[in-house]
Amino acid sequence: MSSSPVSLFASLGSDIRIAARGLRRNAGFAWAAVLTLGLAVGGMTAMLTVANAVLFRPLPFPDPDRLVSLCESHPQVAGFCVASTPNVSDWGRASHSLAAVGAARDWPMTLTQEGRNAAVRGGLATEGTFRALGVSPALGRLLEPGDHQAGNRRVALVSHALWVTRLGGASGIVGRTIRLEDSAYTVVGVLPAGFDVPLLEGVEVWTPPQFDPAADDQRDWRGFQVFARLAPGVSLASATAELESIQAGLADLHPAADRGWGVEIHPLRDRVVGQVRPALLAFLGATVLAVLIACLNVATLLLARWSSRGREIAVRAALGGGRGAIVRLLLLESLLLALAGSILGLLIGPWATRAFLALAPQNIPRLDQVVIDPAVFGAALLIGVAVPVLAGVAPALRSTSLNLAGSLRAASGDGRPGRELLRRGLVVIELGLAVVLLVGAGLLGRSFLNLLGWSPGFERQHLVTVWTLLPPARFPRAEDVRGTYRAIREEVSAVPGVDGVGQVSAGPLFGGSASPLFGGRETDGFRDSKRPAAEPLPARWYDAGPDYFKTLGTPILRGRGITAADVTGAPAVAVVNEAFARRMWPGEDPIGHRITAVESGGDPMEVVGLLADIPPFGAREPAEAEVYWPFEQQTRWASYLVIRVTDQPERVGKLVAERLAERFPDLQLSRTRTLPELVQARLVSPRFSLLLISAFAGIAVLIAGIGVFGVVNFLVTRRRREIGIRMALGADLGQVLRGVMREGIGLALYGSLLGLAGAIGVGRLIASMLAGVSPVDPVTLVLVPVGLASVAAVAAFLPALRAARTDPLVVLRAE
Repeated sequence: MSSSPVSLFASLGSDIRIAARGLRRNAGFAWAAVLTLGLAVGGMTAMLTVANAVLFRPLPFPDPDRLVSLCESHPQVAGFCVASTPNVSDWGRASHSLAAVGAARDWPMTLTQEGRNAAVRGGLATEGTFRALGVSPALGRLLEPGDHQAGNRRVALVSHALWVTRLGGASGIVGRTIRLEDSAYTVVGVLPAGFDVPLLEGVEVWTPPQFDPAADDQRDWRGFQVFARLAPGVSLASATAELESIQAGLADLHPAADRGWGVEIHPLRDRVVGQVRPALLAFLGATVLAVLIACLNVATLLLARWSSRGREIAVRAALGGGRGAIVRLLLLESLLLALAGSILGLLIGPWATRAFLALAPQNIPRLDQVVIDPAVFGAALLIGVAVPVLAGVAPALRSTSLNLAGSLRAASGDGRPGRELLRRGLVVIELGLAVVLLVGAGLLGRSFLNLLGWSPGFERQHLVTVWTLLPPARFPRAEDVRGTYRAIREEVSAVPGVDGVGQVSAGPLFGGSASPLFGGRETDGFRDSKRPAAEPLPARWYDAGPDYFKTLGTPILRGRGITAADVTGAPAVAVVNEAFARRMWPGEDPIGHRITAVESGGDPMEVVGLLADIPPFGAREPAEAEVYWPFEQQTRWASYLVIRVTDQPERVGKLVAERLAERFPDLQLSRTRTLPELVQARLVSPRFSLLLISAFAGIAVLIAGIGVFGVVNFLVTRRRREIGIRMALGADLGQVLRGVMREGIGLALYGSLLGLAGAIGVGRLIASMLAGVSPVDPVTLVLVPVGLASVAAVAAFLPALRAARTDPLVVLRAE
């Protein structure tokens, strides 16, 4: 007669209570398994959450897989991914592959309200940008083709945040006039809340360019990001082929501006996350390795526990326990462990995610979109439940085939060679995976030490920087800009505590990221004027004011720097660094040579100074070729001020900002920052990478150490009789200690050999994150196995000590 549902539930409840009591009796084993599973599930939840939001989730636009980014490319210019608006206009007119294409860039602006000026983050965009992204306005309309015509360009499209915080949030904003750059602009629309143009996040107000974006005189100004949407049914490959043909035709029509320039198409999501993809994939890989180690450790713990329960299971069978009841009991124990570990992991997961977001560098895109996804929770929970249950299936099934008589006579456990080899093999794999993580952490650690030791060749503790902008609408003439900056330098020099003031468009560390147009590190090709047919040398160029090199402290090795006499109308001059001189005139004195900028044009410049190289921060490559020319001869509206102070850089920097705000109310300023602050800002990403990988490596080593302890402890228990006999025959304490610890160290050495092959691959994966360290750094590859052997020795010491304290008389009497 079949059992009723009530009796089945009662039987199941009884089995659950028995399984729980069994785990309580072995609390150490249970806590080790639950904690291991909890850390694995929690870490997996956090990293899958972040990776899903940043790398895998589609961009928040309609049909995002058809969004692409277009770039002009040149064989002499690496990492260049912008374009000129006339070329973009021609691509749009001639292409059948693009449903929409537009250009955009950031552009600092001043918003005037009630007579007070406030800096806002502005942007210039053609109407195709918003059509390509498929956005709909919250109010009003977007930019339209007619807005680019002369007389119609004073219109503005504002962000939802600017509308709410500075424009009152009134529904009647459309059609109202606001003052930007001292000119009246009509608000035509409000963008939806949360909308950002990718790669240009944070822009508060968009306007059409105040020039004709199709005009040929703008063709050599490659300063815009390009957004496009592929037409239905068009592949990336076919669009690329068409645009390459169009670009080749433009090179024939406009050789002065377009010769040598090609075109590239990239999926927009790749452009958005491309720089952080290697790091996040490395972190995700580290998580996977840690989870594998945890899974192996749980399996090892379950196998060891089952091996020590042979007599218990035999007694249950001898007392009438059926096969199904025994299998059910063992699987219930595994399931209880799985549930407890998964619950702990799901509690750890949100906390770990918040910790990641709090520590993560701000250059990781889309972090604001990170939310716990139920699918991620489900995947982590599945792993947490599946691992111990699957690990317990084989022992549970094999437990019913025990030889009852033999098991009842056995003193303890199952020491058959095959099962002992399986346990050792699992621990060796754990240790091998731990080696992979340790090598990754070691490489990042050595890289971080190299960054900490960066020496630019000048004293940096007493330097302060501040980015400045004179709004072009208020300072339309170049002579006004030059005169105002001369007055700015004089005012800053008069601030107490200031020892020198320099001016430059960019430089070490600060790099011009605040505004690529005004303060960016521009690239150009340079030719020796005596050899106009030679291949141009690509180099970074900067405009610098008088006393910049003196203030910074960079040595002039030959000739002179830029002086106050290098003004408009004086002979055009330039200062080059050692890297430029080595590549342009190997073995020659550069002083007196004349160079010409291919793209920027202008008169040939006489090289009057040779500057010492400034080592790139964090780069493994040698110093880049650099050219500096006088600000007075190549005037722009924005510059960095580099200020050397005698004491207390933070205090003096604050005084400088106050003085400039008081004397030059139209001047836009960034926050003053000391050079040590800038160094620390550049260290955020590598420090975060090091901490994260080290955390995973530490967890892996801890879990692997537990595995070594468990295996060695089991071996000591199984060999208790053998050890007692050896000691009875004269073996001393040291011999027993060495013999047992040799087991743990041997496991570590086998694991190291297994892990080093994978570690070499990991080094190549994170090569882009390393500074001055080879992906196969021999020091790291030697120290990691030594360190792991030390951990294994410590893990084996307690079982070894217990074995060494074995009383041979007690053991032999028990036998």
